[in-house]
Order: sequence, then structure tokens, then C-alpha cells
Amino acid sequence: MDSENFAAVLESFPHQFREVAHLGKNVHASFNEHVAICGMGGSGLPGEIAKRLVKKLPVLLVKDYVLPSYVTGTVFIISYSGNTEETLELYEQAKKRGLNTIVITSGGELEKRAVKDNQTLINVPVPHAGPSGFQPRMAVAYQTVPLLNVLATAGIVDASDWNACAAFLEEQKETIKTNAREIAKSIGTSIPIIYSSEQFYAAAFKWKVNLNENAKMHAFCHAFPEWNHHEINAQHDNRFTVIMLRDKDDPIRVGQRMMLIQAILLNKGVSASIIDSVGSSRIERVFWSMYLGDWVSYYTAIDRGVDPTPITMVEELKKQLKPHLSSSVKYK
Repeated sequence: MDSENFAAVLESFPHQFREVAHLGKNVHASFNEHVAICGMGGSGLPGEIAKRLVKKLPVLLVKDYVLPSYVTGTVFIISYSGNTEETLELYEQAKKRGLNTIVITSGGELEKRAVKDNQTLINVPVPHAGPSGFQPRMAVAYQTVPLLNVLATAGIVDASDWNACAAFLEEQKETIKTNAREIAKSIGTSIPIIYSSEQFYAAAFKWKVNLNENAKMHAFCHAFPEWNHHEINAQHDNRFTVIMLRDKDDPIRVGQRMMLIQAILLNKGVSASIIDSVGSSRIERVFWSMYLGDWVSYYTAIDRGVDPTPITMVEELKKQLKPHLSSSVKYK
């Protein structure tokens, strides 16, 4: 079912960190009130990661057509393809308001506009891929590393050793694949629900995204402790598989909640497991958990007889939108 060799893309994932380890380190930007990051879909994942790492300022994630009026200063504009409709609109609004933009893209219309407007541009690689192209959801390291490097240079996140991260994931790869096969079997035809702490939510969200796009199935995610105040009351039965991603830096009470929830769900006959992240640093553990989820979604897709690469529904929507939407959305 893997007509475009999606497995090869996963195999090469650790090398992404080496390829772009230097990108963004020479970009100097200031952030006074907040960090604003614009990106959709797979290109929105870097913002989800950064939001949980930046502690000195609030991080605003914009996944819409409208750039909020309270966004000031410097804005990250991220689109792997460079042709994302919503992101191009946000770029135009930022430019019209005279904001500084840092563009992260592999090319497309966004690159053209950034060059024309003399904006800060960080070009990321475009590896060889099949007919569907290299999917943004699989370029998460290409897009996240430059973003975090810029923020590290600005002094608002700790600098990371990306070569060490690559070596760690390479070392862990076969163990990750073995575990992923077993997790995919446990999911089977059920609907996965991925839970984590709020601090580790980027990993849970990546699992959901991959199961949606690679395995073409419904999957959901939420964060502790918020979901314990409402979603816990929803009916849980053997139609669902609950997977909780746990990190050693999670609040103690969140860890206690996970164990209590697991016991409650198992008592109701619901498959519920806790997966502890692996790695010596927070960034290693985040990407370890994401990489595990990548392989889980791949094996789940193959088990379901689904080709993991193409995203035909998204492409069909884009075709339907083009004739009907103007080039610019009305905004004040």
C-alpha cells in the first residue's frame, strides 16, 4: 500500500536535524510582548512545539485568515510549500501593518513575496519525494529547528544540540519501530484518543495529525487536566483506544491523574496505556514521542490497507476553493 515509499521518509527523519541544524542561527530578532507564529496544518506544528518551550513571553498561534490586531513586532510566517492560502493572507496583512516577518518555507509564492519585499527568509530543503510531494507534516524538523534557533539567538529558549538529537533518534529508531508495530496492532479498527499534559501537548497533537493524514482515520487528542473536567464524562467503551503520553517533567498531579484514569478505563474494558517519553532533554523527548507516533500512524495505515502519503481530501478541497475565493480576504 505504500506506493510512494513513505517508510523511506520516516527512516530519514533523524537526518532532518543535521541538514538544518545551522538555519536561523544568524537571524537576529527582538520579541518584546509576545511571539506570534502563523502556520497551518503540518506547518503549524512548529508553533505548537515552540509554545510549550517558550517561558519568558506568551506565544500566539495564528491558524486563520485574520491576523489579530494585538499582534505586533515580529511575526513568523511558516508554510512548507509556500502556497498555503491562509498563510499567504496572513503574510499580506502583516506586511500591510508594517510588521517584521520571518518567513520559513521551501519555496512557492511565499518565497517570491518575501524576496520581493526584502523580508527575512529562511529556506528549508525540498527532498526527493513521490507524486504527492514531501508532505509538510513530515517536514516538522525542517521547520521547527530554524524557528527555535531564531528564538534561542533572541534568548527566549534554550539552544539545542541538533546533531545530538539526530544521533539519539537514529539510535532509538529500531526500538521505536518495534514498539510502534505493537501499538498499531492495539489500535486495530478502534478510534484512538491521545492524551498528554498541556506541556507535552505538541506530541499528542502530532499523533492525532498523523493518524488523520497517514492512516486516514478519525483520531482525537486533549490535554490533562482540562479534559478531566468534561470529556471524562463521555462514553468510553471498546470502540476507543486511549493512549497517554507521559513525560518526566509533567506536573506530579498530572502523572497521578494518568494512573487513575488508566485504572478507571481498564475497569470499564477500555484499552488504555501510558507511554513514557525517552530522552535526556525535553526537546529529545518531544521528538522521540513524535517519531514514535509517526511510525504508529504508518503501521496503522498499512494494517488498514491505506496508502499513507496522498491526502486526496485536502487536495480536492483546494481545487474546489480556488474558483470561488478572491485573492484577498476582507479585514479591517
